[in-house]
Amino acid sequence: MKKKIKALFLIFIGLGLIYFDIPSLKNFYNYLDGEYRGENLVKEKYSKGDYEYVLKTDHNLLFLKANSIVKLNEKEPQDKTNDLNKSLDLYKGAILQKDDLNIKKNYEIVLAKMNQNKKKEQKEQEQKEQQEQKEQEQQQQEQKEQEQEQQEQKKQEELEKEKESKVENQTSEEEEKDSKTSEKENEKQSQETEKEESKKNKELNKEESIKKSALNSEKVDKKNESNRELQYILQKLEESEKQSFKNNERYINQNNKKNSNKW
Repeated sequence: MKKKIKALFLIFIGLGLIYFDIPSLKNFYNYLDGEYRGENLVKEKYSKGDYEYVLKTDHNLLFLKANSIVKLNEKEPQDKTNDLNKSLDLYKGAILQKDDLNIKKNYEIVLAKMNQNKKKEQKEQEQKEQQEQKEQEQQQQEQKEQEQEQQEQKKQEELEKEKESKVENQTSEEEEKDSKTSEKENEKQSQETEKEESKKNKELNKEESIKKSALNSEKVDKKNESNRELQYILQKLEESEKQSFKNNERYINQNNKKNSNKW
C-alpha cells in the first residue's frame, strides 16, 4: 500500500514538473531511475554477501547497512569499523523509515548481543585483572621467598663463617695448647735429661771417686805394705842387730872371762 502511495506521490510531482518545466521532468525521471537502479544494485550486492559495498555506497537502505555491519562484525569482531553501536543507530533510523517487526527484532538481537559481549568483556577483564593480581601476588610471593631464601643463605653463610672461625680459633688454641704442652714436655724432658745426666755424672763421679778411692786405697795399701815390709826389714835388722849385739856381748863376756882366768 505504501509503495502505491509513494508511486502516486511521485506521479503527482512529475505532473507538476511537466506543468512548470519540461527539462526538470527529464532530470527528475533520470534521478528516480538512478535511485532505483542504485538501490537494486545494493540489494543485489547484499544478497551476494558484498557487505563492504553496501556500507560504502550512498543510499537510504538503512536496514541493509545495519545488517551488513552485523554480518561483518561476526566475521571480524575486533574491527572497530564494524562497531555494533552503529548498527543500532541504523536500525533506529530504519524503524523510523518503516515500522517493521523484523527491524525491531534485529535491533533487539544486536542489543542483546552487545550486552552479552559487554558482560563477556567485563568477565574477561575481571579474569584478566584476577590473573594479573594472581600473577602479581605470585611474583610478590616468589620475591618474598627469594628474599627469605637469600636471608637464610646469608644466615647460613654467617653461621658457616662463625663455625669456621670457631674451628680456626679452637685449632689455634689447640695448637697453642699443644705448643705449650710440647714446651712443657720439652722442658720436662730437658729437666729429666739433665737429671739423668746429673745422675749419670754423679754415678760416674761416684764410680770415679770409688775408682780413685780404690786406687788411693790400693796405693795406701801398697805404701802400707811397703812400710810394713820396710818395718819388717827394719825390725829384722833391729832384731838381727840385737842378736848380733848379744852375740858380741856374749863373745866379749866370754873373752873377759878367759882373761880373768889368766890373771
